[in-house]
Amino acid sequence: MTLPPKAEKRPHTLTLHGDSRVDDYYWLRDDKREDPAVLDYLKRENTYGEMMMAGHEALRHQLFTEMVERIPQQDRSVPYVRRGYRYQS
Repeated sequence: MTLPPKAEKRPHTLTLHGDSRVDDYYWLRDDKREDPAVLDYLKRENTYGEMMMAGHEALRHQLFTEMVERIPQQDRSVPYVRRGYRYQS
């Protein structure tokens, strides 16, 4: 049995309005998507997820298709205003 990757705990103290808390996983916040350690961890998570779902491709496809079909398809343009009137096509 393969175990999922475990994120390393790196305590980081956050203080706001005089209250402090410790976030052990703050290091995973990488807004620029550039930190090699975070990217490596996410690759390991994705690999594990793909491995665990390998026997369920048909179900994954069915669920994805159902979700997409429930999203209203929009054939309208972004509304715009011209000479005081709102237009959309």
